[in-house]
Amino acid sequence: EHMMQKGMKEFYNMEYIDRLLPGIGDSSAYTTRDYTTYYHLLEKNRLNDIFYLEAWRMKDLVMRTDSFRKERKVIQEERRQEIEDVPEALLYEQFNALAYNNSGYQQPIIGWTTDIVNMQLDDLKQWYRQHYTPNNATIVVVGDINSDEVFALADRYFSHIKPSNAMTPKPRRDGEAKGMKRFTMSYHANLPYLILGYKVPSLVTAEKQWEAYALDLLASILDSGDNTRLHRSLIQHRQVAAEMSVEYELYAQQQTQFIIQGVPNKGYTSADLELAVLNEIERIKNEPITNTELKRIKTQIIAAEVFDKDSMFYQAKKIGIAETIGIGWQNDAAYVEKILAITPEQLQLAAKKYFISSNSSIALMNFVNKTASKTEPPDTQGVK
Repeated sequence: EHMMQKGMKEFYNMEYIDRLLPGIGDSSAYTTRDYTTYYHLLEKNRLNDIFYLEAWRMKDLVMRTDSFRKERKVIQEERRQEIEDVPEALLYEQFNALAYNNSGYQQPIIGWTTDIVNMQLDDLKQWYRQHYTPNNATIVVVGDINSDEVFALADRYFSHIKPSNAMTPKPRRDGEAKGMKRFTMSYHANLPYLILGYKVPSLVTAEKQWEAYALDLLASILDSGDNTRLHRSLIQHRQVAAEMSVEYELYAQQQTQFIIQGVPNKGYTSADLELAVLNEIERIKNEPITNTELKRIKTQIIAAEVFDKDSMFYQAKKIGIAETIGIGWQNDAAYVEKILAITPEQLQLAAKKYFISSNSSIALMNFVNKTASKTEPPDTQGVK
């Protein structure tokens, strides 16, 4: 991703987008566990220029040793700032390594330190030749455009680029859980921290699609604002938590995790918060969600979807994700319809099936006073 910003044979050693397309609204990139996205916000009369430049970048990227060494140092510094100096991020990284058995999701997106240090320029060149080809790419254009013109541009600039033998990843299930996994880290952090995860299917790997939509809805029921379960119970009423959040990737390409994470309030430990969260999980499994609560959450989801579609970037992103992971943009377009169809009974069935102890992984970070020696490594306990 970094090297893709360095230029092509025709435009080497320049920030080509900034120079060739002045006044562009936004142009950047980001990488997730499943794909890398390069995006541009621009006037429609510059669309031909962007197709031209992206085709050049796909077939004739220049990767030189000096640029490679510089960017490798940049990535090392990014890892230090975003993970190694952030206790919660460090714990999250260890949680993923623990929670997944045979999945690529074990690996941090930016890579382990040894990955970065040992990476060579030839590794990048081989990856580029294998994956940066038209048969492994998705182009999404959203806005005031003519679709026939867009298809013509795609054919003009990309049809002559030779495809590779890159294969679409098959939906991968991480294997049946054999029991609870637990990891404890003592660290010089400001506050303790809890991460609780359950192994669950994504929309791609689900045998029954409704289960994935039910899990997505359960994430919103537990945490999507001040009036949802975890915030109302653990932060407002019991005051055992200072912060809570829930994470579920409906559109992950592989089997994923339903993650609940939070910071205990003053006077409470991460173990105290774990017990409180587990009590809420048991409640959602054993007490049917009322139609009133479900209607309110569904209304919030629909409103958020409508609001987000005001953004051209968001529309392009959702279409691109759906196409890239292999479910098709039609499934994304049907998202609201699928969510509205989920019943209280289905929510309870999904919770009872997946939110069980033997299907869980727990990572705890215990507070260690910062006045202690910072030269000591974190004290960690492995899998139990």
